[in-house]
Amino acid sequence: MICEVLESLKVKTATGQREISLGNLIKIDSGKAVTLIKNGKIKPVEAENRIEEMTLAEFKNSTTVLRVYSALLNEEILFSPSIYITFKKGIKKLNLSIYTATELINLFRSGMTTEKDLKIIHEMKKKFNGTLQGGDAFDSQYRIKRS
Repeated sequence: MICEVLESLKVKTATGQREISLGNLIKIDSGKAVTLIKNGKIKPVEAENRIEEMTLAEFKNSTTVLRVYSALLNEEILFSPSIYITFKKGIKKLNLSIYTATELINLFRSGMTTEKDLKIIHEMKKKFNGTLQGGDAFDSQYRIKRS
């Protein structure tokens, strides 16, 4: 069964102990999940709420935060449905880059989705502690367009 982590957990894996933080999705045997669900550590994720089946618009209306390791960026990043959910779940304290659903929608609408684009955008987001806004402020050469 797929469950959302509501409190950080330490679990044993084949490679040793690992901490799973708030908001992550885990696949767990139903028998082992019962106690964790009763203790409020995890909650089952309904099939219609499963993240891998959501559009970005549906993700924007969910409460699930994803923690993802990006091989392209060589670091962990978070995907949050909104700034509100980011604040409510207290994930800013993890000190990772956070992309909201609106930012991801704006990114795809911009068409700037090559590996080079994504690396540059990510570095600028980190450097300026900013958010991605809609619009066409940059041309394909990454220079500000002049009116």
